[in-house]
Amino acid sequence: MKRIILTMFLIACFVLGYAQTRLLTGSVVDGDNIPLPGVSVIVKGTTTGTVTDIDGQFRLNVDNPNGKTLVFSS
Repeated sequence: MKRIILTMFLIACFVLGYAQTRLLTGSVVDGDNIPLPGVSVIVKGTTTGTVTDIDGQFRLNVDNPNGKTLVFSS
């Protein structure tokens, strides 16, 4: 019985560790440091994305963000 409980606990830890997301935040500005609203921010190769707000700020939840590339377009 202890072995089954331990196995279930280890599986739960693995699944929780694998499925973590991270909140990425940032701002988009032009060469004069003026915020750019309405810029699309998308994780390359996915449909995950957002648009910058009026202050050029964005917030984006990304699954396992290591090695991912953000694509900016307007």
